[in-house]
Amino acid sequence: MTRNRVTVWLVFLCLSCSGEPGEDPTDNLVPSGISELENATLFENPVPPATAELPAGVSGDDISDVAQLPTYSDWQPLRDCPVGTIALVGSESCEPMDSGCAEDSWPQPVEGESPTFFVEAGATGDGTDATTPMGSIQAALDQAEVGNVIYVASGTYEEVLTLTRAITLRGACTAETILLGSAPENLVKDAVINISGVGEVAVHSFTLTGERNGLQVADHQGSIHLEALAIESNLYSGLHGQGNSAEVTFKRSSIRHTRPPDVGFGGFAVQLSSFIQVSFIDVEIRDNIQFGLRMSAEAQATLERVAILDTQPNLESHPSAPGIYGDAVYITSYAQL
Repeated sequence: MTRNRVTVWLVFLCLSCSGEPGEDPTDNLVPSGISELENATLFENPVPPATAELPAGVSGDDISDVAQLPTYSDWQPLRDCPVGTIALVGSESCEPMDSGCAEDSWPQPVEGESPTFFVEAGATGDGTDATTPMGSIQAALDQAEVGNVIYVASGTYEEVLTLTRAITLRGACTAETILLGSAPENLVKDAVINISGVGEVAVHSFTLTGERNGLQVADHQGSIHLEALAIESNLYSGLHGQGNSAEVTFKRSSIRHTRPPDVGFGGFAVQLSSFIQVSFIDVEIRDNIQFGLRMSAEAQATLERVAILDTQPNLESHPSAPGIYGDAVYITSYAQL
């Protein structure tokens, strides 16, 4: 039996979760391309060791201050926040992910940021100005150079994106800037947004939806900042990350209603493997089927004000055991949380 190592640094919330501990009977059914999941063991309510190190920046003299940090034990989360808003831990209302859409449908200017390309659904221009936008986000990504910024107007874009260079992609606002991905050839590996390359990548203010993974990071070398993303009703996984050189921040975002395929493994709101490092800050993970957060193969994650709510068991399409899982958190193979 593989011995797992789990370190809990920050408090997160899991409510209305089901699932029984035990070995994963489907390890031999994991599709090609997913990291090894052998000898998986589910840990419910892991307890940190008594000698666990304090978080960075906290000394023994500060232990009384740490003890006074909020626990949110009395918080009653909202379960009906619309797309573009979030059930932020501790809040009594649905909080917006970003500042919302401006009247002109373009992203609101960010200090120190100068857009290089402009994209608007249905447009036919060269994209060099807001008055002559191009119609395809991927076309702008293909032309963009390292350090460029792409502004995307509100609208629905029926395309999937691949980012391979240090680029900032900024939507007008989460609720009204929608990426709709069609069914892929490879359900396991293809996503609405695919990040695999080199450099500092940033993606802000989009809704990702469709019959494929929401967002995938695969063997990227560099930092990735993901903020104000609503990953909604995707197939197989919401956020899928692997690779030992990527450091990802996933902030003020949501992953909801992820579901498995009609037949087969899957249904991960978040699936992390192969040494990837991800920081989740102010995130809502809700109403996903089969897994809320699944980590393996020495993936590392920190969770700060993260609510994992109402994870559902797979009652129909699991290949060997319908009704199994429904786990908010599943950790195996030396992953660290």
